[in-house]
Amino acid sequence: MFADSLLLVAGVVGILIATPGVLLYGGGHWRMLWPAAVTLFALWCLAGIAAALAGWQPFGFAVLVPAGGFVAGMGVAMAACERFGPSAAAGVAVAFSVLVFLPLALVVFGGGGMWLYRTAGALDFAGALPVAIGGGVFLLVLAFKDRGAPAVWHPRAVIGVALLWASSIVAGIGFELRVDELTPVIALNSVLTPAASAVAVVVVERLKSARNSGEGFAAGVLAGVAGALGTSAYLEPVSAVILGLVVGTVCGALFKPWPAAAGLGAPLLIGGLWGLLFLGVFALGPGFVYSGQPTQLASQFSVTALATVFALVLSMLIATVASLLQRGR
Repeated sequence: MFADSLLLVAGVVGILIATPGVLLYGGGHWRMLWPAAVTLFALWCLAGIAAALAGWQPFGFAVLVPAGGFVAGMGVAMAACERFGPSAAAGVAVAFSVLVFLPLALVVFGGGGMWLYRTAGALDFAGALPVAIGGGVFLLVLAFKDRGAPAVWHPRAVIGVALLWASSIVAGIGFELRVDELTPVIALNSVLTPAASAVAVVVVERLKSARNSGEGFAAGVLAGVAGALGTSAYLEPVSAVILGLVVGTVCGALFKPWPAAAGLGAPLLIGGLWGLLFLGVFALGPGFVYSGQPTQLASQFSVTALATVFALVLSMLIATVASLLQRGR
């Protein structure tokens, strides 16, 4: 019992470590984002308390999910600050949190943490739907709205992605909510997938342009982190490596110097999409490789497609309203 409580605390701390990681990765405006940080902290504290009291989520998820929501919201606030300015960043981040992240998080972690699997038959271990799909789509919509933004490389992004990688390992272990036989598997897969993704990006970049870049390496690691987010508890280590190679190859093939919003959103979406679909084939037990049945792949595809469309529609609505309000000032 004490070990499980300690694991929960470590999981929360691990998730929150991702906040400076996100800001370092995207070159965030530290001093300009404090209103968004205060607002998001208050919002997610209230959301966690409400979820626990109403029984929407087990206590552990009611603590961990708000921590993840805070980090995702800070990433959105960072990108929104560049697009709309610091005064609007908090509002855009709150809208994303309430309208995009929270519904997707309840799909994954609602109903005792089993709603997604029991109702839709789909798997998502640590919230790839709200974080990688919801967050990735929203950030790419912001990037599309701000297509003229320059691509800027921040050398500290490598430090940022290292923090994100470390955070994902600790957070993944925390989302198990207890120490059991899956704990070392989750930790190992959370290391292997980003590492393999980084290697794949390095190779693809070398083949494409005969050179490697720090931003390409960082994007590869982030795509691997996103890929491991939903899969680390359901794969054998060799499958985790294959997933990393697939995600890294796709990320490396598509990579180019991106502005902050796209530089954060594209790797998240690539990793999240491929990771969730990968479970339909390689998930231990129900995956096609083990069961010979396409049922799990169909479930993964349906849920991922619906979540992507949902996030896209809501993200475009929020970004459009924010743009109209900005023009009206």
